[in-house]
Amino acid sequence: LDGVRKLLRNFRLMPLNSVTIEDEPKNQSKATHDGPSAGSLFLRFGCIVFGMIGVIYYLFNAVLCLGREKCYTVSVILNLCAGIFMFTQMHFIFCNWKITILQSPIISRFGMMHLISTNFWTWMRYILIEEAVLSEEVSISKLMHTSVVEYSIICGAIIFVLWRNIGQTKQERSLKRKFQIRIDCSKTSTGLFLGLLHLTMTLTSLAISSLYTTRGLDERASNIFAVTNIVQRGSSCSTENQFSDMKWMISTKIFQESLDSILLSLGLIGQMIFFMAGIVGIAATNKWNSISLLLLFKHSTGLVQVGTQGSLIFIACKLRINDEPQSKREQPGKQTITFLLVANIGIFLMNFFEDGSAGFSKDVISFYGKTNWIYLVRSFEPLIIFYRFHSSVCLAEIWKSAYSIKTNISP
Repeated sequence: LDGVRKLLRNFRLMPLNSVTIEDEPKNQSKATHDGPSAGSLFLRFGCIVFGMIGVIYYLFNAVLCLGREKCYTVSVILNLCAGIFMFTQMHFIFCNWKITILQSPIISRFGMMHLISTNFWTWMRYILIEEAVLSEEVSISKLMHTSVVEYSIICGAIIFVLWRNIGQTKQERSLKRKFQIRIDCSKTSTGLFLGLLHLTMTLTSLAISSLYTTRGLDERASNIFAVTNIVQRGSSCSTENQFSDMKWMISTKIFQESLDSILLSLGLIGQMIFFMAGIVGIAATNKWNSISLLLLFKHSTGLVQVGTQGSLIFIACKLRINDEPQSKREQPGKQTITFLLVANIGIFLMNFFEDGSAGFSKDVISFYGKTNWIYLVRSFEPLIIFYRFHSSVCLAEIWKSAYSIKTNISP
């Protein structure tokens, strides 16, 4: 047995700290639920929302297939299995978000990697197999496809964290004191109502833009869409300058750093590539008019805004308000966090319901070619939507944890 274990360790198939079979206690549990967290409550709630939309989509396809004259049994079975798989994985993630598997690490790692590859293939299937057509109207099928991709991204990242935690033994911990966490909702009114004003403007612009699109007035729709995006990003960038006045202390405990960094980086990369593609396409057409200049400014401000906001979230996740009475009373930066939280929710809704070709001129699409442009949109549009969703999740976590006040509970 020692020789077999050494051989497996040489091929990285057995962890170095694995216990021997002779010394393994018989009553050792196969898994524990007190390991590091693999997903916040807000992230798991988003997983449930997107997952339920995906389950409805697959069951809806199965019912539609049964109502057709030419209905293949394989198609019905595949749609039913896909819906069952999504619901089962959603239940597993919600109930086992702190699980650490201690036994059978090889089989467990194989199963986790299979789940990761399955979620990744779901994303690739959306890009490569679905019909490559840019619709001029908001399609319910497109919204469901996007929800399936968002669900796959979240599940793939959470399963990756669970895969990394397999076999990790629990370190000895010192006795913890009991704390009572009090969340203070003061110092949020200005940021909240400015965010609600931002949200109202966003939804109104989305409705007007959709109305112009259905009437064939694409130029007016693009102008409204571009101006709305510029105002959104300009207001976000102006509030982010106030973060320099925040006097925080680095927290001794960082929650969800690994998972949030993976998901935020993934969405940030997709946003930057998409904006750079738009800038390159506009500059290469050499057809400068009011629309092209407006779109160029829109993509440039978007590139600056997502980069600045991403950097701020990465930094703010590691900070907590200090214990000085003045800081606890004034709570610097809380208005900004509240505004950015509501603003990102509005931008997320706008990106979720907008058409994939909105905000782009026909010259840019012709420069890349319609087929290439469709693949570009289908590849990075889910990441653009996910970036706004996960930014809202991270900002909600910052709002909850950075300004919470802990008080000792006497035993």
